[in-house]
Amino acid sequence: MNELVGFVSETRWAYVATMIVIWVVVWGGLELVFFDGNVVSAVISGAAGGLASGAILYSVNRESDR
Repeated sequence: MNELVGFVSETRWAYVATMIVIWVVVWGGLELVFFDGNVVSAVISGAAGGLASGAILYSVNRESDR
């Protein structure tokens, strides 16, 4: 398990892709349960949020490692 966490946190694309998947799943679930249930809108919003948060968190983590 530690090898996977190390790989994801050290590899930029794996980290951002993981963030996108997490956001799509969480946002899609929230959309289906609490809002109008538009899955396409939830996937687009989740992908955009995951991409933004993944890129920002990755750059912040890189800056803190220096």
